[in-house]
Formats: sequence, structure tokens, C-alpha cells
Amino acid sequence: MRIPSATLLVPALAWIAAVPPARIPSALAAPTTVTAAVADTSKAPAADTARAAPAPPVSPHGHGGMGMPPPGHGGMAAAPPGGGKSGAVGKPFKIVVPSGTPRVKTVTLAIRHRVFHDFVEADEVRLRELFTIGDTPYSATVTDFLPDFVIDVDARRITSRSNEPKNPALRIVVREDGVVQDTTWAFLNMPPHFSARSLLAFKIMRIDFADRPPVLADTSSTARPPSDPAPAARSAPPADTSSAGKSKP
Repeated sequence: MRIPSATLLVPALAWIAAVPPARIPSALAAPTTVTAAVADTSKAPAADTARAAPAPPVSPHGHGGMGMPPPGHGGMAAAPPGGGKSGAVGKPFKIVVPSGTPRVKTVTLAIRHRVFHDFVEADEVRLRELFTIGDTPYSATVTDFLPDFVIDVDARRITSRSNEPKNPALRIVVREDGVVQDTTWAFLNMPPHFSARSLLAFKIMRIDFADRPPVLADTSSTARPPSDPAPAARSAPPADTSSAGKSKP
């Protein structure tokens, strides 16, 4: 895990603390399989929904000791898109990474917690490399990158409209004490999302590519405090040149 520079970290933390998390669409919380034309990520672990929920959380000191949320904060697998019985899991979504997808060097993620709202962290990570989240029992891996995210509910497929980073998205597998707990998504153009059973939400703040310029989240609305526009500079009165060059009588 690498900590981003202060020039990126400060606006990232300001932005992530100011924007409230949203609910992730049920389609994104459904099980997925991966088909990649560039990198084979089909072996990325699926979320383990069979584990019993740990004891209710104890408020962290130094961001440690975070467990499952109390009742009323989710914990059941999301219903499949288009309805279905409560807790039922539909046919897995297939993730198709198109050929020619830009090569990602590093991504900077802002991370929030569902229960402990003062928990905010920013990490710079590489794809498919495990990174720890603060001093918590959680770790995560970014398994897939889609430059122009789109979801086809009818075909149950998640893929990219193009190879241009117009709507970048990252698939992230979250572990607790080394055991897979959840699979979620992070976006550049959307707030961090919690699925029905997610404790952690991720937001893309920056993507550095190997073959093109980086893309950054817009943090301008919170990175700078609002202020009145600077008053227009007043023009100095024109100098009286009517008598210039004239000699006194």
C-alpha cells in the first residue's frame, strides 16, 4: 500500500468526506464471472455468502476492530435484477474486458465505512495486488478495470462501451482476516456505493495509465472552500494629459 502525495490526498479526503455514499444497484451486487480478452481474471474469488456474520462492531480506535454492521444495515445477498425472492441469487453476471483496454499502472482509491462514518482513507494500489486497509482486519484486491462501464441486465453481462476512459470502473474483492467477504465496484464519476452487504465503499480518485495521460476525479467543489468572487479591479482614472508638453506663460 502506498499513500498518495498530499496534493492528491487532501482533496481526495475532503471530497470523499463531503459526498454521502449511495446504494449500489442490485445488478452490481449480484454474483459475477469474468471473461477477459487482455488479462485472465476469471479466477478472482467470488463473495463468500456462507460465512456467519461476526459479532456487532465495536467503535474503532485508530480505525481498528471493525466488524459487521448491526441489524438494519444489510447482510443479505442482493436480490437478482428484475426481482426475485428475497435473498435469492440469480444467474451470475459475466464480466467481459475488451481487447485494447488501456493498461493501468496504479489507481488511487478513497475508502469509507458504512458504520464508522469518520473512517476515511486514500490508498494508491496496483491491479491484482493485495493491499491492506488502514490498521483494520480488511484487505482488498482490484481485479478488473473497465474504461467505459456498462451493464446489460438482459444478457447479464458487464463490459465496456469503448476503450476510452469515459466511465471508468474497478471491480474490488474485499477480504476480512484473509477470507473473501464481499465483491464491489468503484467508479470515477459516481459517489462511493454500498451494496446490501458491503461494509466498505470505494471511490476512484485517480487512474494512472502506462500508455496515456491519467484521469482524475473532480474534487474542485470541495477541495476549495466557497467564497465570493473577487471584486473586479477598478480602473484608475485616466491621467490628464491636456497640459502635457505645454510651457507656462
